Amino acid sequence: MRHRPLLFSVDALGLESWRTDRSGIARIARFAPGEHAAFAAWLTGRRRGEACRMVVNFADESFEAEDLPRVRGADRRALHARRLGAWFPHPAFARAQVLGPAGADARLEHVLFSGLNRPAQLEPWLEAVRAAGLRLERVVPAAQLIAHLAPPSATPPAARLLVVFTRAGMRICEVHGKTLHFSRLVGQCTLASARHGTQWVDEIGLTRSYILARGRIGADAPLEATVLTPPGALAPADEAQARPGSTSPPIHIAFPAPFAALRACDEEGAPLADGEFSGALLHGLSSAPAALGWPLGSPAGAGLHPPARRRTATLAAALALAGLALGAHPWWSAGQGAVDTAALSPPPGTAPSPSPLPPAGGNTAPPATLPIMPPAEAAVPTPRRRIDGILRRPDGRDFIWLDGRLLELDETALSLAPGPSPSLTPRGAQQLRLHPGDYWPPADPGTATPPPAEPPDTLRIRIRGGQAR
Repeated sequence: MRHRPLLFSVDALGLESWRTDRSGIARIARFAPGEHAAFAAWLTGRRRGEACRMVVNFADESFEAEDLPRVRGADRRALHARRLGAWFPHPAFARAQVLGPAGADARLEHVLFSGLNRPAQLEPWLEAVRAAGLRLERVVPAAQLIAHLAPPSATPPAARLLVVFTRAGMRICEVHGKTLHFSRLVGQCTLASARHGTQWVDEIGLTRSYILARGRIGADAPLEATVLTPPGALAPADEAQARPGSTSPPIHIAFPAPFAALRACDEEGAPLADGEFSGALLHGLSSAPAALGWPLGSPAGAGLHPPARRRTATLAAALALAGLALGAHPWWSAGQGAVDTAALSPPPGTAPSPSPLPPAGGNTAPPATLPIMPPAEAAVPTPRRRIDGILRRPDGRDFIWLDGRLLELDETALSLAPGPSPSLTPRGAQQLRLHPGDYWPPADPGTATPPPAEPPDTLRIRIRGGQAR
């Protein structure tokens, strides 16, 4: 029997833990911001290896769109990893998604890069989960999960706005079918404030105007908005939609039957029927596919906790040293080579070799054998580490991420290389260029060549989906 995973919801207000059953979803614990020690103590009562999933709902999320050359396989993965490292200082909390061809040019494709800019609020919660030995299956941004749970539309490929209310605020998502293109979280627009004011309607209008101004969809596109909440949860909705002089498309209120039938309760079993979408979001997280969310761990340590990575690296180094020492040590005894040579009989038909003449002076002592030199100590190979990102701070200090560790650039043998895109060069090897996604030291530094420059027609669009102030 497959156990249902433990569910976590993380936002600026802290962390909540939930469980699902046949009747719905129930909250079993909640922790305020900064209560990481209390959360870690609570996790000690859970079973090690228990499956869990996490949904993340922060305002500090960015969406960057680029038109990149259309490549395949390893070239595409390397290009996407390089661009992720350029956009986000923490590539572990970002992902790349190909949205399709870039207009009429078949040589370019439209790629969306999305992720957290500063995941400092999330990392302590994740570290507590890993330290407790739980098996983390998914870490999914709330916007991606909303797009995945989007109800069917009359015209699936058309763009639309989906709006939901959570305890952290109002989340607005630009969705094409079930593919997320943009999202923003408005923290001051909660469901309680939306019942007594129309600011939430103004925020939807501002988001629609911004999306149309980017030029990615036609300026005459309707881009209708649908608020996923029960009818009557927003009292001033009809009044706000019917304001005189309003030229925006109407805002629809809908709550599909599967969401309406979901039952949510708190720790005491009291029902939570306040119109927020948090219960439906967590219920969808329990069955979310593996394609959603951020990849768990970098390629250098996929799926391993930091202690496990250290143990694996130590074991690999020990095995390498043992192999080098075994290969360098002579496995024959001193003088064994001469004995074996003397024991060999001469080939048939040949005269035996005469004995060597004794040295002059009558000294018949056997010649001294050359001493066998002890094997030299095997050199420990320098481990290759992946460059995950480059961070340039406004105060002039530069940092790089090597296998998940943040190091100041002055502490390494690397320096920033001049150029339009962030890259590194080893000191003393100015002809070599290293970008996020490359490894240091490279496998063959002597044959490394600078990567090809990006095409001049590459289009960059930077979209900041921060919290409105």
